[in-house]
Amino acid sequence: MKNLIVLFAPEKSKYIDEPLFDGKSAKNLSVAWASSFPDSTVCTMQGAACVYELLREMSDEAKRVGAERVMFAFSDCPFLNKALSEKLLETHEKYAAEYTFADGYPLGFAPEIIDSGALSLLASLCAPDGVHKDLGAKKIGRDAIFSAIKGDINSFEIETVMAEEDFRQYRLNFACDTKANALCCKRLFDMRLDFSDSLSLSRAAVKNAGILHTLPSFYRVQLTEAVDNDAIFTPFSNVYKMNHGVFASEDTRAGKAKEMPFEKFCALIDNIASFSETAVVALGCGGEPLLSPYFDKAVEKVLSHSGLSVLIETSGYNVTEELAAKIFEIAQKAPERTGDYPSVMWIVSVDAVNSAKYGELHKNCKDGAFEKALGAVGILSAKFSGDVYPEFLRVNENEEQLEAFFRFWKNAQSPSAGNVLVQKYDWLCSVMKDDKVADLSPLERFPCWHLRRDFIINADGFVPLCPEWTGQSDFIGNAFESSLSDIWDKYGNEIESHLAKCYSQRCALCDEFYTFNF
Repeated sequence: MKNLIVLFAPEKSKYIDEPLFDGKSAKNLSVAWASSFPDSTVCTMQGAACVYELLREMSDEAKRVGAERVMFAFSDCPFLNKALSEKLLETHEKYAAEYTFADGYPLGFAPEIIDSGALSLLASLCAPDGVHKDLGAKKIGRDAIFSAIKGDINSFEIETVMAEEDFRQYRLNFACDTKANALCCKRLFDMRLDFSDSLSLSRAAVKNAGILHTLPSFYRVQLTEAVDNDAIFTPFSNVYKMNHGVFASEDTRAGKAKEMPFEKFCALIDNIASFSETAVVALGCGGEPLLSPYFDKAVEKVLSHSGLSVLIETSGYNVTEELAAKIFEIAQKAPERTGDYPSVMWIVSVDAVNSAKYGELHKNCKDGAFEKALGAVGILSAKFSGDVYPEFLRVNENEEQLEAFFRFWKNAQSPSAGNVLVQKYDWLCSVMKDDKVADLSPLERFPCWHLRRDFIINADGFVPLCPEWTGQSDFIGNAFESSLSDIWDKYGNEIESHLAKCYSQRCALCDEFYTFNF
């Protein structure tokens, strides 16, 4: 059978042409992979604005060259594997499949295969007048073809080549699109392994601290320690009282809560953009960011860097129509994001279905706080549709309200249009009481996600190793005084220990290692 091999070059792949691999680029290596298949036509594509355009262009090209099937891959992937690709082709032909893909491997090792007839049908389904026009209008992601097929999955004969081990939990992406992923590719290449063996390569990758720990993708930045109320089942409230002797709300009323100076915040954001290039910056970190005197300017500063998105964690008490409109205007004027996330996302802490239960969970809250939280979700959703999440922190004290909360907010007609976030309880490695409703920890432990991807910066610039490390002696640096790179390197020893199944006393008690932010 004649093949058409399509190498798609995403516009946002910043490192696709960098000579990272003994003078060769990811594009050079992906073209070499494609050229190794006989009786195949290799075609490079770029510039398609949406999934439908990509499908249509591939279908038209397959008809033009008389190809019976299309092998699709991204040209920023330097480790496309010949043996794995041949196994996919063999499976595709043996079982007369219309679509075949590899599952369980790290992203970037294998192409997808689709029959030209199925491709033509899929393009028609995703056309502007097709039954799945909404899928066709989406931007092109790494799962573009499979996501389109899922819209009518029973209409296609699908086969899968499964990895002998499942590596998906590590979320490795061997594509030279972002700085972090390009660094991941470079470090794998520098191991000088047998690149023809995708299984051994995968096993080696997930045991390498440098590959698991590239760059931070999630920064929690505390604009202020001030709060509207004390969410008593959160680490921040408990740690604050443990360190200061009073709840944060008491120091807020007394004017004693620390604030991050705006000029230091701006310098910090510039450093984050330089170091990680693409990341989500969460404004909150226990404090209420809307109480910062420069909150709107902080959002504007983050969004001035196209690779950064902002997550706002709020009680909702200070959300107004005017504030939502102002932040929306800032987001509209900001450059288009080069990362994977929207410009602005919101999490509103609700935690209950009535004001009585809310008051039990949020000490020292003001009158009408629960109603304010509910109203905030609607106000924000009107401007940031699809990017607002009412949050429920699940503990024994509110477990009886979880089902009602979930049913209400999950409904597409709710103020959040179906968005809902159920947050796991964090007992701070036994510092707080064990109030977990259920233990969801995996049977087999793996290196902590938070050590791998998160970076926390308090209002005074001090950086704890992770949210569980709460004492003053646990700080590993100050982001106002040291480079982010120097501080980040200090995480490496902990990752190495986790890989060796060797845990400090605190890490051994932690059950947050499997929870994931961005």
